[in-house]
Amino acid sequence: MEITNIDKNRDKFKMLLFKMAKSQDILSTPKQKSDVYIELESIYYDLDNPDEFRHFYSDIFAVISQIDKEPQLGNTEILSQNMDIIRRGYKPQNKDENKGILIDVSKQINKLYDHINLDIARLNYFKTIESRTQSDLQKVNGTLNKVETSVKEMEDNIKKADDMEKQYITILGIFAAIVLAFTGGIAFSTSVLENIANASIYRLVFITVALAFILSNTVYILTRFILELNKKEDKVIDYPKFMKNLNIVYIAAIVILIVCWLFDVKKAAELFRNWIY
Repeated sequence: MEITNIDKNRDKFKMLLFKMAKSQDILSTPKQKSDVYIELESIYYDLDNPDEFRHFYSDIFAVISQIDKEPQLGNTEILSQNMDIIRRGYKPQNKDENKGILIDVSKQINKLYDHINLDIARLNYFKTIESRTQSDLQKVNGTLNKVETSVKEMEDNIKKADDMEKQYITILGIFAAIVLAFTGGIAFSTSVLENIANASIYRLVFITVALAFILSNTVYILTRFILELNKKEDKVIDYPKFMKNLNIVYIAAIVILIVCWLFDVKKAAELFRNWIY
């Protein structure tokens, strides 16, 4: 055979595979089967050298791959089923008119059937491996996403723990300051009370009221700072009414005390009492 004849047979061979992959109806009648048998014999049989043409594995794989990628060209399962029908139904009947010998390509048909099914099985295996690989990749990606989420949650928890630690330290510091302020106030008050006989009544009352004013507001400010640290919403906490009223009392007491001090109310009271009696 010349190269051109081989190429022609290769083209005929591929066209026949595409035709058998298209539909099962092409082998529905004996005439259609006979036409396919004759076409196969024309491809594989040569008058001068009957064993010359051998189908190419690459041609089979190219046809099957193209059919798998483009469903409109046919189906590999239909191709396999039609080849099985051809293999089972083929019986040598036609003779070589020149030599008078019976044309028999059953050996080539069996090999073709075997090679087609081998490539189909190989392609399906590759597709299964690819599907499993994609499934595994999806699982790995899902696991990675879960790990990233867990890491992010851990980072957030660590950050929250750091913030809570800072808040606890701050709160403990404030409580310590409250205790120190209260203790200092008590100690100062004790010292004042111990020297009550040596001090003027005005000075004593003034220091007592001033100390009460300072301690009350200091404790409130420190407590208010704790509330500001622990509030969940950005809401301004109003100055409480009882603290306003308490401060007004303190200020009023200081003012009255100053007035009494300036006008020496104590001495005036004694003079008034002596005048009466």
